Amino acid sequence: MHVEAPVPCNSILNSNISMTRGYAYFLKGPIALSWLASASNISGKAMNVAVLLAFLHGLNKGNKFKVEKKFRDYFGIHRSAFYSGLENLEKAKLITLEKSAGQTPWVQILFPKSLL
Repeated sequence: MHVEAPVPCNSILNSNISMTRGYAYFLKGPIALSWLASASNISGKAMNVAVLLAFLHGLNKGNKFKVEKKFRDYFGIHRSAFYSGLENLEKAKLITLEKSAGQTPWVQILFPKSLL
């Protein structure tokens, strides 16, 4: 089986997101396929937001995190679509949000217990 070497970040990314050792980031698993499938059945940009959240979950050591604007921009998710996606994911019981007025909410992904 042939495995490709990581792609240098300068060839795929022209952004202000710093890369580790000059190589592009990746999704860190496990990510439950049922969780992604549920997100894909929600209208709008919910799936894009779900992939962004799964990516950030892999970057953060804690279970709760905030989404920085630079990551929304990198994934091409407009502010209003992002917040709509968060609300829809919360309604579907895929995430929980801790909201404070004027602040970006804290996000916690609700993966199936078998993954925790």
